[in-house]
Amino acid sequence: MYLDPYLLSPDQWTSAIAEARDRIIAGTGRLGAGLPAPVREELSLVLEIVNSSYSNAMEGNPTRVGQIFDAKEGKLAGTAAERNFQLEHLAHLHASEIMRRRLAENPSLSPADSSFLQEIHREFYTKLPESMRTATLGSGEKTPIVPGQWRTLAATVGRFHAVDQDKIPACMEELAQAYDPARLNPRDALMALAASHHRFLWVHPFPDGNGRAVRLFTEAMAIRLGYAGHHLYSISRGLARRRREYDEALGEADAPRWNDLDGRGNLSLKGLAGFCEFFLEVMSDQIDFMNKALDPEALAGRLKDHLQAWKAGGRISSSEIKVLLHLFKVGEIRRGDIRSISGLERRQISRIAAHLLSLGLVRSGSSKGPLRPRIQRDLARALLPEFFE
Repeated sequence: MYLDPYLLSPDQWTSAIAEARDRIIAGTGRLGAGLPAPVREELSLVLEIVNSSYSNAMEGNPTRVGQIFDAKEGKLAGTAAERNFQLEHLAHLHASEIMRRRLAENPSLSPADSSFLQEIHREFYTKLPESMRTATLGSGEKTPIVPGQWRTLAATVGRFHAVDQDKIPACMEELAQAYDPARLNPRDALMALAASHHRFLWVHPFPDGNGRAVRLFTEAMAIRLGYAGHHLYSISRGLARRRREYDEALGEADAPRWNDLDGRGNLSLKGLAGFCEFFLEVMSDQIDFMNKALDPEALAGRLKDHLQAWKAGGRISSSEIKVLLHLFKVGEIRRGDIRSISGLERRQISRIAAHLLSLGLVRSGSSKGPLRPRIQRDLARALLPEFFE
């Protein structure tokens, strides 16, 4: 078996692994607590952009979060290079959306299934301009990428030599069997989340895009295993901020079994333990970070400060601020509620609703439907300034 060992048994956990596991379980349960569902959903859309920013930054894409917001609104940069970077993010966001949709549509679908992984890779690359669908070989030669197709050539990343291309189908079938959530003991879920991340990269199944694919795969595993946390944290952020340690931990887990004291599989048990400890620590840190960032009182304070600044600039009225503060507190209001919230006359209700919609601060499914909060670029920067530094 190529990928063995697949997991660490509880008696092989380090104290750091056990501590990180406990923090993750408690932390994901708290994420978004005290916030109404529509506000959590809006914040998750911001975090999806943040996740794309960090995931693609790890592949050399320097696009900032604000520029990704611009790209989503159709505002592309003037230079070809900057525009291509933005298109890369749009492709990544598209693949992420497809990934989540597939999991929601089919509750029995395993994120480790080969056809699912190939679909996500295909969805990403088919959204890129053809000029961006190339991989650079170790020799420096460029070769075309066929979206969704396994690697057909040898691959070397630094000092790491990936498995032979003819072994990829067998390795990916092994990965699918070992990390199918339906077969996992709930006790092993977080260990599987961490270990499968490394095992995917060890196989290096695609000619290019393995980094982005593995991070989408890991997100899919977190969703299926019950650790999505309302999509309010980003593992990619933690890995990007600790890139050197991440690469070192991956390298140690790449090692073959050293001796009879290093497990009984093909790969190093000690190396896998070190990687899992690092990965779960990063995951725990990001969950803790977002729990602090999403404290309801702190968010409400930042929202109020932002709206007061808009009022000072003549962009919004005191009555509209009252409506928005109430909306972000309850999550959804009927348009008729604007009157009691603002204290204005009935004839002014439609004007306020129209103005808030034009500012992009609320959304509605129809011309007379209820209003929900919307977090556009400026408000996202005010609520979560750490991601716009």
